Parts: sequence; C-alpha cells; structure tokens
Amino acid sequence: MRVAAIASLALCAAAAAPGALSMLRFVRVADPSPGDVVHALAIDATGSRLALGGERSVRLVGAERSDELVRAGVRDLAFLPDGALLVATEDGVYRVDPDGRETRETLGPGETRRVARIAAGAGGFAAAATEAGVVLRDRAGRWERRAELPRAEATLVALRARGEDVEIWSVVAGELWISAFPAGAPERSLQATRVVLPESGSAALPVDVAFDLPEADVALVAANGFALRGADGAWRMLRPSWPPGAQPLRLAVARGQRALATDTGLLLAPELAGPWQRAASPAGSDPTLAIAAQGHELVVATHLAVLRADGEDLPLPSPRPPAPPPPVGPDILAVQRAALEYLQLDPEVANSLRARAKRSAWLPIVSFRVGHERGEDDGHGRDQSFVSGALRNYHDSDHGHSDDFNVDLTLAWNLGETVFNPDEIDVSRELRSVIALRDDVLDEVTQLYFERRRALDQLALVPSSEPEAETLRLRSAELAAGIDAWTGGWFTRALRGPATPRTGGSR
Repeated sequence: MRVAAIASLALCAAAAAPGALSMLRFVRVADPSPGDVVHALAIDATGSRLALGGERSVRLVGAERSDELVRAGVRDLAFLPDGALLVATEDGVYRVDPDGRETRETLGPGETRRVARIAAGAGGFAAAATEAGVVLRDRAGRWERRAELPRAEATLVALRARGEDVEIWSVVAGELWISAFPAGAPERSLQATRVVLPESGSAALPVDVAFDLPEADVALVAANGFALRGADGAWRMLRPSWPPGAQPLRLAVARGQRALATDTGLLLAPELAGPWQRAASPAGSDPTLAIAAQGHELVVATHLAVLRADGEDLPLPSPRPPAPPPPVGPDILAVQRAALEYLQLDPEVANSLRARAKRSAWLPIVSFRVGHERGEDDGHGRDQSFVSGALRNYHDSDHGHSDDFNVDLTLAWNLGETVFNPDEIDVSRELRSVIALRDDVLDEVTQLYFERRRALDQLALVPSSEPEAETLRLRSAELAAGIDAWTGGWFTRALRGPATPRTGGSR
C-alpha cells in the first residue's frame, strides 16, 4: 500500500466499467486529529488536495501546509475554482487560500452565522444554507441573501449551470425550492419555484442532490429512497433495497458506480435502482460520516480513518445458492389475537375485571374472632386449737384455675354498594390504561406484519440470485423476530405449521 501523501490523491488508472458492480478496495490516507471526528470532505479540482473538516478544525492533506486551520466546528466544505477552500461552520463561513491564509467571509448585514451546507462551482459562484435562508457568493466574493427564497432555516443547497443561467436547488423551511439567475447578472432572479415531490413528509425530505446522472436529470436523496426528475421534468420515486436500518446521508458518483454514505456504512451500486451492497471493510462496516468524489477519486470518512478507493478492485464474492422464500404465515387477525393473549390484554380479561367488581358488592365482609380467658384462684388458711393441754397450729391452702374459649363469626353486607360500587371507578381507570396499551401493541404488531409482507412481495419480484434477494430475506427475518417478541415465539411456531395461540404471558 502506498504512503498516504500528495501522490495518493492523484488520479488512478482505469475506471470500473459502468453497470458492473465490483468491490472497491479502500486504503487509509489520513487519520482524524486526536480527539476529533471528520464530518466533511472536499477534493480540489486537480485532485491534489483533500480537505478534512472535523468538530474542531480543518486539515489539508497533500498541501504544503497540513496543520490545523479554522478552529471551529465544521459542517461542510467546498473548493472554489481558484483553489480556495470555503468552510461552513457553526460560526459562519471561512475562506482558506491555497497559501493557507484564513479569512472570515461576511455573509451580509444582520445575517445569522450558523451554516449547514455549502456548495461551489457553476462558473465561480458559491451558495450557503444558513439558519436565515440561502446566501449566494458572486464571482467577486460578495455574499447576499437570495430574496426570492423564504427567510427561514435552510438545510440543503446545491448549484448547477444551465446554459447562460445558474440554478440554486435548496431545502428551506422543510420545502424544496428551485431558483435561477443569469450568470452575468446574479443580482437578478429569473424564477423561484416550490417543488412538491411525489411523496411528502419528513421521510421524503431531501438530504442530498446529484445532477446529470444517466438515470435522471436530477436525483434527490431522502430517507425513503430517491426522487428522480427526468428530462421531461416529471418526478418519480425510486425505492431501492438498502440494508435494514441504513439511513442515507450523501450521494457521490465515481468509477462508474453510485456511492451512498449511510450511518451503517458505505453502499455501492452500478445504478440508483441497485443492487446496492456494502463496500469492502472497513468502509462498508463502519458508519460513513462524509464522502467526496472528484473525477475518478472517491474518498470516505469513518469514525476511525479517512479512506480512498484504491486502483485495484477486489473480486466479487461467489454467489450463494438461492434460499427458498420465507413462508407468508398466518393472517393479521391471528397474529393480533396471539399478541393480546400472550400479553394478557384480550377483551375477556377486561370484561372479567368489570364483572367481578360488580359482583363484589354481594359478597359479605367476613370477620372472624377467637377469644381465650384464663382464671386462677389461690387460698390460704390458719387456725389453732388447744387439746389436752397441747397447743396445735393448723394451716390450709387451696389452688384452682379455669379456661374459657369463645369463637365469633360475623358476616356484614353493604347493600348500598350493589347500586354503586366505588371499586368500579378504579377498575374503569385501569381498563382505560389497558385499552391504550392494547392499541399501542396492535399498532406495533400490525406495522411489523405488513412491513414484512411488503418485503416478501418485493422478494417475489427479485431473482433469487440477486444480492437484493438476500437483503430482503434478512429484512423479513428481522421483522418476523419483532413479531415473535410480541407473541412469545408463537409466530415462528405458526410459520412451521399449525399453531394455537398460547396464553400465560405477562404484561
């Protein structure tokens, strides 16, 4: 393995053939500064410098100076065409010139300083997503907030040159906006359009954007998949099969492959539709915090190291023999009944409590008392007599005792409670809690059940030899284990054959 230096960021030899997924080999090029974690990456246009942005500072790899710069929490990085580095931080935007000189950029009067994302390119322009909206930097270095966009928190910004114009793609106040301006007159705004995606909600909120892919003119990355816009301007949703629990963060394209940074590791695919699979360890096994691509270069950052895709590829693993599809199992009503019986939340338990509370008024209050009395008597007597000239003394004593036992049994009825028993209030309060808990259990079990059914339906449409098939099998097994936890193992027994819900669990 070559030493991580300026040469390690040079362009490599041949690229992987588009559409052919291979396991890229990743080598270490840098380590985070002691006590720091890399959250942002950027590669300059020449591929000779790599910028690492951490929680405390910025570091350049491959430059003449590699000491720490801009000592602040870094949110994002972007290189300008002239080689200067723009650093988005919690305290505003900084510019680092190629010679290492730092300058704090002025975002405009009255603008707040916290910056979430930054983008550069498109003919020398740059844009920043701040807590007060989108701010544009012109070619002369002047920043100005885009008045055509809402004055609200922006979480995403990207630039694209379109002929004589420049487009700004941004997410402001949780909504997607597209605005444009003439490259020769950035102070003018041609249009600002709010885009409604095919699916709405927090899961569809874009977290990254890529342009001019073979699959789509624009690709938005969201938690629930990709929102793709074709050349005709129509949007469609693409829901690829990712490893269970993977949360996408950034998308990059290099070596003819799509690279997706997620919180569970780096994913690779020949196209957005997949099949997606984990990159070779450690890039694919550790959470990917940042990703950057420039030409043929692909660099990722994990908690422990910064890695780059090496020139050599690992051979693909031998395909596993296809496994039989998992059984569908019992219907949802049987699963719900099994869960309620296992957790003792079925309606019969509630009805029994209510009935026993009403009957309790007819039951007497039983009092049982046992008594014991014991008595003792002691007597002493003394007497004298004179008989035949002799004096005689007499002494008498006696002792006696007695034992008395008694048993009392009392039965008392409060007939007023046959009309209204105060215990029924406590029972009613407890039943309301039980009903709320039962609704939560049924909701959770129902979601697990139908999510598993959707995974099985997708599995039926995927060839068994595809990597996506194994991912869907694992997903269905994970969801079946969740249902097992709510039914005390009944669901797995039901998958193996006829089963009857078994009660006796505890809440």
